[in-house]
Formats: sequence, structure tokens, C-alpha cells
Amino acid sequence: SDIPIHSSCNASQTMQIKRGLFDSKRLAREAADHILLSGNTSDLFQTYFGAQADPAVPLGIYERILEGDKTGTLLRCDDPDQNCATQDGWNGHWRGNNATEETVICNLSFQSRLGLERACENGFKLGRDNVNVYWGADLLHRMMHLPKVTNGYITHVADTHEDMMKIAIEQPDQSVKNQHSIQEFAFDVWTRKYISAEGSAGATATESASASAAATSTAAVQDCHTHADGSVHC
Repeated sequence: SDIPIHSSCNASQTMQIKRGLFDSKRLAREAADHILLSGNTSDLFQTYFGAQADPAVPLGIYERILEGDKTGTLLRCDDPDQNCATQDGWNGHWRGNNATEETVICNLSFQSRLGLERACENGFKLGRDNVNVYWGADLLHRMMHLPKVTNGYITHVADTHEDMMKIAIEQPDQSVKNQHSIQEFAFDVWTRKYISAEGSAGATATESASASAAATSTAAVQDCHTHADGSVHC
């Protein structure tokens, strides 16, 4: 089932969100099928989660996103907490204690988010650039914050690509529930099948370092949000 869309989203916004949810399903389905076929033996799985990681954990997360009951959840566009209006560069946010099953999509998302058919274009590099620039990956991220979808199980242990690779080796029990690992694995699997055999990978460490500041400060790829305790995560 899909997350319901609030009436505050106009017709154009609703169409864009629905397309984004469709893209999220494409990513999650491809990732789940990859794990069902290969378990933890594939190179991609081991890169993102580790050779010793339990494949049942990310598989379950993808399946919950795809098929889990989303009654009571909501995507809205009316900025009830005024974060879109007051926080520069925010594309959206989870409402936290104000409404734990709701996520706000800010106007900036409708100006900057891309469909999956544009994956890997214009020099986008997975490992250097923020995958949330794509609607499908961004809405995967937003669904993972909703307790109804993932029971608060998702963590932010590693946000950078370098840190994700590190915990896959050193903490596979954490990598399988790390938000960015879940997102990037799905995106990498999908793009390698439908866009290019190499996907969007290939940014070198030097490229990553030189582009990091610019990539993370660009409004089009920010993904800040509030947590239930009121803390802000970007």
C-alpha cells in the first residue's frame, strides 16, 4: 500500500509524490529481489552490508516498505510546523513528536527532485553526491522514519559513503539497519540493472573530498529532518 497524500498537496504536487512513491517501490522491489536471489553472497550486498550481515534484516525492511500497512501515515504539503518556511534548504521533514506518522514535503522538493529515469545523468556519482536528489530514494528515506512502516528500527550510524563502507566491514549488525545503506544499496542495484552495468558508482576518494562541501550545501540535495526528541538531522 502507499502512504496517503494529504489534501494540502495540490494536483501537481500529488502527481509528483505519486510518481516518487512509484519510484520508491521500484527501488525497494529490485533490492528485495536481489537479496532473495543472492542472500549475502553478492558483491553489492557485501559492499553495503558486509559479508557476515544477515540478509533477512534489509529484506524485511524493503518488504515492509513495499507491502506493510500504512494506515494512519500521511504525506502533506502545508508546512504545519513552519520548518519549510523557516529552515533554509529543507526539502521536507518528519514531524516527530508533533505527529509521529506524518512527513512534510516542502516546496523545494517539487523544484529539485528527479525521477529515476534521470538516474546517473549530469555526472552524478554515488559515493560523492546525495542520492536524495531522486524522488524514489528520498521517499524511501522518509518512509523509514515512520514508526508504522519500520517500527523505529532504522538508525543513522553512518551517513557518508565512506562511513557506510566502514561499518559494513566492522559493524554488519548495524549496517543492515542504517538508513543510508538501505537507500544506496537499492539505488545501486536498480541503476546497475536499468541504467548501466557500473551504475552511478565510480567517484574516487579525491573526487569525493573535493566535491563533498559543495554537494552537501546544495539545497537541492539536503534532507534535514527533526527526530522525535526534537533533534535535527541533516
